[in-house]
Amino acid sequence: MTPRRSDPYAALQSYHDEIHRHHRHGERVLECGSGYTTQTLVEREADFVTLEHSPIYHAATLELVGHEHANRVRHSPLRHYQKSKLVWYDIRSLKDEDPFSLVVCDGPPGAVGRKGLCIALPFLTQKWTILLDDAGRDGEKKTIELIEGSAHVESVVFVDRHAIIKGRRA
Repeated sequence: MTPRRSDPYAALQSYHDEIHRHHRHGERVLECGSGYTTQTLVEREADFVTLEHSPIYHAATLELVGHEHANRVRHSPLRHYQKSKLVWYDIRSLKDEDPFSLVVCDGPPGAVGRKGLCIALPFLTQKWTILLDDAGRDGEKKTIELIEGSAHVESVVFVDRHAIIKGRRA
């Protein structure tokens, strides 16, 4: 599915191409933020869980991909994590999930930022890939630095406005 050019929040087509390039059938995907990338995961028949903080986007995404995916596309409000002083999706629903090897991260939006992505690292497999959209923004650059400080990052490659981060648990 091609993102709508009229949607200023939609990921670029090159980001969708990276999802196709990096997703392997059978691997689990954690998606942070929902929308057309969720549709890409559905089309790939991926085993995924999507965290969406906005009730409006959550409902719109379910309309887009179908309500049969309601157990995968989860409304996950933002919460403050006192220990790290970061704001991120409420990830308590992930505690019983098998680990994820691919993260597709296009949320939360810029005002909150994606620095809290580090909170999700314990839910990843030993080796993982993160596709981080809008990686040229200051907040996302800080996110990459935080990931580098929390895990062993093997490579960071920038393509268009996103980054492909490959690493493993520290």
